[in-house]
Amino acid sequence: MKEKILVVDDDKIMLDLIKEMLELSGLKVFTAKNADSAMEKIESIHPALIILDLMLPGIDGFELTKIIKKDEKTKNIPIIIVSAKFIDTQSIVTGLSLGADDFITKPFDVDILVARVKAILRRTAGTFIEQDIIESGNIKVDLKKRSVYLKGKEIRLTPKEFDLLVYLMKKRGFALDRNTILQSVWEYSYFGTTRTVDVHIQQLRKKIKDDGKIIQTVGKLGYRFEDKK
Repeated sequence: MKEKILVVDDDKIMLDLIKEMLELSGLKVFTAKNADSAMEKIESIHPALIILDLMLPGIDGFELTKIIKKDEKTKNIPIIIVSAKFIDTQSIVTGLSLGADDFITKPFDVDILVARVKAILRRTAGTFIEQDIIESGNIKVDLKKRSVYLKGKEIRLTPKEFDLLVYLMKKRGFALDRNTILQSVWEYSYFGTTRTVDVHIQQLRKKIKDDGKIIQTVGKLGYRFEDKK
């Protein structure tokens, strides 16, 4: 069965272009031009992923992301935010805090968007899960349920934060450079700055109450996960 993708954008030309390219890739695509229409589609089709333009009329992409992630029925749907404006660090932090999984700035290569969509779908389908439970110190990760527990209490991570934590824990003890992390966790060639890794690490540290002793910074190279003594 084809995966269902919802594309939300008030630009008809962009909407049609993305729809065509995703359908050529074997995906089932639905579209919406504003937040109200998007919520109706989400309820009726239960999409596997949402591509969401930031600058929507009325309720914008950030606010719609917040609504989606607060609803128990929709909170686990991955979201890729698309923006026609420059995405600064604060915008990335805001989106990640709300639960977005990725950002793309217009204009963009549609082939890259398709690659990112497929990468997220592979991860959410659980293709890289090899065991049920991973533990380190006070952190316990249930891979089947995609749940994380700190001192026995469940904490909420975005899908991207979850994948990053799992990758770091599986590679514990190894110094990992930012490009390696991008290629392994994001599963596509990343064109541009690697600061997205740093932003995700910062958010992850806050949520697991880490002051840098668990997810350690390794010089200018990248990061290393160490079991807490």
